[in-house]
Amino acid sequence: MKIDIGQAPGLDPTGGRSAAPVREAEREARTGGVPEGAGDRVEVSGSARALAALASEVGDVEGVDRRRVEEVRRALENGVFPPSPERIAAGLLRTLGAGSG
Repeated sequence: MKIDIGQAPGLDPTGGRSAAPVREAEREARTGGVPEGAGDRVEVSGSARALAALASEVGDVEGVDRRRVEEVRRALENGVFPPSPERIAAGLLRTLGAGSG
C-alpha cells in the first residue's frame, strides 16, 4: 500500500517548513532567475522610426537606374571602379548649388 504523505491528514511533508522556498527555487530554475512576465523590452526611438521611413522612401525613388547602381556596386566590390575626381567634384558642386538656391 502506497501512502501519499502530502494527502495524509495530520502529516506535514515539509517538516514544518514552508514549501514557498522550494517553489521559488523551482521557478528560478525554470526561468533562469528572471521574474516571470519580465522579458526584454525594446523601444524604437523617433530617430529610428524616421530613418526607417526615409529608407522605405529611398527604395521607391523614381529615376534611379537600378541596373547602373548594380554595375557600380559590383565594380566597387571587385576593385575595378575607376573614380573620376573631376566628376565627383562636379557632382558635389551641383548638389551644393542645388541646395543653396
